[in-house]
This record gives sequence, structure tokens and C-alpha cells, in this order.
Amino acid sequence: MTREEAFVRWNTEIQDWLKYLNKREELIQIHEEKEKQIGNLAKIRRQKQALYNVRSGVFANPQLLLAFIHPESISQEHIRLNNFSSDKLNDSQKMAVNMALSGQCFTLIQGPPGTGKTSVITEICSQILLKESEARILVCSETHVAVNNIFHNLENKFLNFMGLRINDKEFDEEKTRERFQANKVLLDYRERLLHKEIPHGVADFLKK
Repeated sequence: MTREEAFVRWNTEIQDWLKYLNKREELIQIHEEKEKQIGNLAKIRRQKQALYNVRSGVFANPQLLLAFIHPESISQEHIRLNNFSSDKLNDSQKMAVNMALSGQCFTLIQGPPGTGKTSVITEICSQILLKESEARILVCSETHVAVNNIFHNLENKFLNFMGLRINDKEFDEEKTRERFQANKVLLDYRERLLHKEIPHGVADFLKK
């Protein structure tokens, strides 16, 4: 498929998605109770806005969009790790780690629950940190427990693991993630600054 053909197909698919979302919005307004409508309509409208943005060329990473529309245009470096930080990965999981670390701008790893996606993500993060100890990695999920499992795994792997946990709503009875919470991270940072004898006014400003 040529690049031009890929863009034609992509625009057609966007139109189809917009038609579907418009119909879905209409059905929600007719059939759903008011309490459920608010959240579902907000989600539908966010999706529609995202499609409008893409169709209009408003996106942060043009290379990522091109890779998604026309993957044949992306050249990638193939790597093969010999040393994994975990000895529990199967061949399929190792292949997924290698693909994710091969330098392409987007990798999709999918599988049903229990197939080890969290283990794969942990290994990907571990390999990045082993290569660059101060690398900054963003991990996000629609479930809090998934992110917290990755934090727990990385903390066990790296003695000086530093993480910042945003919007953690999972109950933490044993306070195992307390040091990753934003207020705790900021307080520790302020304490380190005070030991470096910076002006107290600066430290107080940062605390606020």
C-alpha cells in the first residue's frame, strides 16, 4: 500500500468513527439515565475531539501518526537482548521486550489477562534504567493496581529507585507506596535542599 492510499483509507476510517460516535451520543441522550449520561457523554466528546484534531493535523508527534497510518514507512533497528533482568519471561515476552526497545516510535503489546503484560512492561522499564539510570519513564493505566504492581517490581529490582505516583486511589494499608506520593516526594526534596544550605525562603516557596 502506498502512502497516499494509506491516508485515503485513514480518512475514511475517521469518518466512519465519527459517524459511529455521533450515533452513540444520540442514543445515550435518548436512552440513558441522567446520572450515567454525564460521564458517558464526556468520554464520547473527548474521543470525537481527538478525531477532529487528528483530521485537522493537530497532534504532538507527526512521526507517530505516520507510523500508525503507514507502518511500512518506518525503518527500525532490530535488537536482541541476551541478558534479561527477569528469568521468568517466556520467548513471546522476550520478543515483545526486544521489539519495544528496538527504537520504533510505537509498539503495541496485547494479550488477555494473565499473559504477563505487567512483567513485560517491568522488563522494558528495567532495561531502560539499566542503560540510563536517570531516564524518565511515564507509565499510565486505567487501573491503579497495574501501575502499583510495576512500581513494586521496580523498587525490588533497583536499590535507589525513584518514582512519583500520581493520583493513586488504591488503598495502601501497609504504606508501601507512601514514599512515592507527590507530597512525600516534595517534602523529601525540600529536606535535601535545606541540607545544601539554600536560603530558607526558597525552600519555603518550593514547599508551597
